[in-house]
Amino acid sequence: MINPNMNDQAYDLQKLNVYIPAVAFVLSLLSYALHRVKQTPNPMTVKETLCNYIDFVVWRLVFFAGGAAILFWLLSWANNVVPWSIPVNWMSFIALLVLVDFAYYWKHRKEHEWSVLWCQHHVHHSSQEYNLSTSLRLPWLGSYFTPPFFLPLAFLGFDALMIISTYQILLAYQYLVHTEMVGKLGPLENILNTPSRHRVHHGRNEKYLDKNYGGILIVWDKIFGTLAEETTPVEYGTVKLIKTVNPIKVNVLPWIDLWGHLKRRKGITAKAKALFLSPSEIEQ
Repeated sequence: MINPNMNDQAYDLQKLNVYIPAVAFVLSLLSYALHRVKQTPNPMTVKETLCNYIDFVVWRLVFFAGGAAILFWLLSWANNVVPWSIPVNWMSFIALLVLVDFAYYWKHRKEHEWSVLWCQHHVHHSSQEYNLSTSLRLPWLGSYFTPPFFLPLAFLGFDALMIISTYQILLAYQYLVHTEMVGKLGPLENILNTPSRHRVHHGRNEKYLDKNYGGILIVWDKIFGTLAEETTPVEYGTVKLIKTVNPIKVNVLPWIDLWGHLKRRKGITAKAKALFLSPSEIEQ
């Protein structure tokens, strides 16, 4: 039986949609102001920043609500399926934050390894600029691919609303690491996903490709062999560059490329397998 308070909780979550675009606009202005005060190695243009902001507003107002509602419904359904639950307290909250970060690592990694997920994640990597506004460059369909990675946490007994809340904390942290204004942070580089670690992740340099997937923690990359140090200047963007500041094209072109590849493959099985090929194989 579905929790009768689920609809009210979902409504409270969706009310954030009214305020977050306004916050995003302020953050975009802050990002540009900081760049003007302290010039960074990478440029920050008005057109690219505007593209990031428009992309974010459309994502939040048009696409996000549906994906978030589906995620919340599935998590709540799982809560009601299992006969146990984990109490909501500060200890379970910390434990869940670590587990959400672990789930995010694998979500993020598969977004780089499976072409069907890369098509939406490609949006976030497509900019050749790197600053606070880059974190707002989010894929319009991204929230619809999230549930499979976080649903197991609900089956473990963690509360649906707490899962979503910790995930939002992780995403908020991600905003802070999209900057060239902060250098390396000493011992913290061994524990956290820092600006330096995430700059590497956005690099199109061959030695930086598919590295540093961590959300808040970088330890998962150390454990699973995907860690890379920032040793040379980072060239930002995707291997196959999309040279446009049109947010519609930014979101649509990767899917067009995938569709073209699928049409060239014969048979349903071959087409299905192609969805899980690496992006480099699709782009050949």
